[in-house]
Amino acid sequence: MNIEQTINTIYSRKSLRILLHIGFWTALFCISRYLTGISFNNYNHFPEPLVSLLTVTGIIRIMLFYYPFVYWVLPRFFSKRRWIAGVLITAVLVIFYAFTDALTEELLIKPCSACMTIIKDANNGYGPFLQMDLLNRWFLKVMSLGVLIGTLFNIALPLSIKLGMQALRHQFRSMQLAKENLQLEFNFLRSQVNPHFLFNTLNNIYGLILKDEKEKSAGMVARLSQFLRYSLYESNSGKVPVEKEIQLLKDYVALESIRLNLTKVQFTPTSDGSVKLMPPLLFMPVVENSFKYAADQPDAHITIDLGIMDKKIYFTAQNSVDLQRQTTDAGGIGLNNLKKRLELYYTDKYRYEVNRNATTWSVSINIDCHE
Repeated sequence: MNIEQTINTIYSRKSLRILLHIGFWTALFCISRYLTGISFNNYNHFPEPLVSLLTVTGIIRIMLFYYPFVYWVLPRFFSKRRWIAGVLITAVLVIFYAFTDALTEELLIKPCSACMTIIKDANNGYGPFLQMDLLNRWFLKVMSLGVLIGTLFNIALPLSIKLGMQALRHQFRSMQLAKENLQLEFNFLRSQVNPHFLFNTLNNIYGLILKDEKEKSAGMVARLSQFLRYSLYESNSGKVPVEKEIQLLKDYVALESIRLNLTKVQFTPTSDGSVKLMPPLLFMPVVENSFKYAADQPDAHITIDLGIMDKKIYFTAQNSVDLQRQTTDAGGIGLNNLKKRLELYYTDKYRYEVNRNATTWSVSINIDCHE
């Protein structure tokens, strides 16, 4: 299970989130209890049961501040830019935290004569502070800002985990939305290509039938059927077998070549089997443009090469350009879709180049498929 699936599982199952919260606070208690025992402080000489109880109450105080602040104050006030109300409520929570801290001292530490002796012998000023009454200690804790700083420090770890998971979830949502938008564009492009291509191919096959070329027309019908089945039904997955994609290109090139009389068409696919899967119809916009804007005249050519070697894909397409056609916007939506899909599936692992002049148009795409 990857990180995205893990986060989605956590957010979709309330019982799992509760267990994780319990596990976190339990772990924090164990760490705090351990650190109290090995550090130089007043508490490490207190009776063991009292130290554990003080640690538990400390965790509870953090929780009493953390949950209202994170699940109520942040989303209801600060996230909605209601700054004054947010600051005032946060101040109330800090004051309440300071009161519970002072109350813990009043109920657990002051009644323990051994604890008070240890604190007095330490001679660090904490003893005289504890001799004050509850309200004075509460007031001083608030006004010194020590409680505020300590509270922010205590919630830093759980808050960082919470905000980090939210940021990751937001990032995954944004990526999923971008992917869905790209899929919509891809489906729209495919819905444009298929009817146009189907109309032209049927006309070409009809011409073969009129010429009484039965074997060739039957073969073209079989190729057309295979092409449509794959492009309409089998290409809905995120990635498809490379062998099927190569066969699709073979069928497309063969079907489009029917209408060209003078243009020399060459498609050369090679594969060492190192790449098993690739996005469906990835190179189709380029191949389609090669046929769409090729000049069917003497010395014209369409050359397409697809090589797969050592987990890398090398694709090139070059064709003569019909000077009577406008090529500046050739395949705008298709090529833009291609670039977006390359960025989505092969971020920072591909090189895409387009070169054109008055007579030739070429595209080169190199993809590194190493994980």
